[in-house]
Amino acid sequence: TVVDIGGRSCKADYSVIVVFDRYWMMFGGVPEIVAQWRGHTDHDLLAWKAVQIASFYHRSLLVIESNTLETENTDGEHSEYILDTIASVYDRLYARATAGQIRENLPTRWGFHMNRSTKTLIINHQINMLRENGYIERDLLACYEHDVFEKKPNGSFGAMDGHHDDILITRCIGTYI
Repeated sequence: TVVDIGGRSCKADYSVIVVFDRYWMMFGGVPEIVAQWRGHTDHDLLAWKAVQIASFYHRSLLVIESNTLETENTDGEHSEYILDTIASVYDRLYARATAGQIRENLPTRWGFHMNRSTKTLIINHQINMLRENGYIERDLLACYEHDVFEKKPNGSFGAMDGHHDDILITRCIGTYI
C-alpha cells in the first residue's frame, strides 16, 4: 500500500492511496493495482485511512511518501509524530536508513523520502516497468498522468503545467518497492 500525500484544499494536489496485489508474482506474474483512494483530507486522517486500507489488504507493507510531512511545519503537525503514532499500532510501516545511519546505529526514518536522486531512480524504474508490462494498471487517470508526465527544461520531472502526477507517483514508488 503506497501513499502520496497531497494538500487539504480542493485546489491542492490530491492525496492518493493505492494497493498493489503481489500474489501472482509467486507464479511468475506481475503485481496489479487492486484498490485506490484519492482525495483531500488532513494528513493525520489520511495516515489513519492508509492504515485501515493496508490492514484490510492482509496487513500489507505501508509505504508513505514522507516529503510533505517532513517539510511541513504547520499547526504543530510533524511527520515524526504522525508516523511514530502509526508505527506504534501498525508494525508493517516502511522505514529507510542510510548507510551512515546504519554504521552509527541511528534510528531509521519512517516513509519513502522523495528527492532528486530517488525521484530519478523511481521514474527510470517506472519507464522500464511500462516498457516490460511490469504491472497491471486499471485506472485510466493513472494512464493519463503517465502521458502528461515530462522532463522539464531544468532536468526535473513532473506533470505538464495544469496537470497532476499524484497517481503516477504512487505507481512509481510501489513498483520500485
